[in-house]
Amino acid sequence: SSGINAEYGDKQKELDDNFTELSNQVFGDTLTENPAVAQSSFGAHRVITDRWKGMNEDQKAEIQRIREQQQAEKQRKTEEERELQMEYERSQLLQANAATLLQRETERKAAEVEKKIAEENMRLQKEQKDALTKLTKEVYTNPPTEAYFTQFNTGTR
Repeated sequence: SSGINAEYGDKQKELDDNFTELSNQVFGDTLTENPAVAQSSFGAHRVITDRWKGMNEDQKAEIQRIREQQQAEKQRKTEEERELQMEYERSQLLQANAATLLQRETERKAAEVEKKIAEENMRLQKEQKDALTKLTKEVYTNPPTEAYFTQFNTGTR
């Protein structure tokens, strides 16, 4: 009977061991998907890939929040760039208009200067014509005669 008891005890011990092993497997970290199992000893930001069971809802929500934040930042930057481009184009248009106005003003002043020069030339031409007329009518009215020229070279002195 002691042999049967010993055999029964061995069987019971094996059953207990098997039950303990099954309990450990069922309630252990692997089947319960404990995320702490996948944590690497090199840092919290690193995982052991063959033990990692995926992200929890908080981690997924954090990634979604960061993604939305990045999208909003990109949209803000795109809007800023668009506004900057519009401001640049507006500035270019204003500069072009200012350049056109400046060119027109320069052309107007050049035409004014040309007109003044033409008026001055006309005045000088009239003065020259008047001076020539005065010379011909007043100064050159008495042309020298032969008698005028014969008075020269008549004496030794």
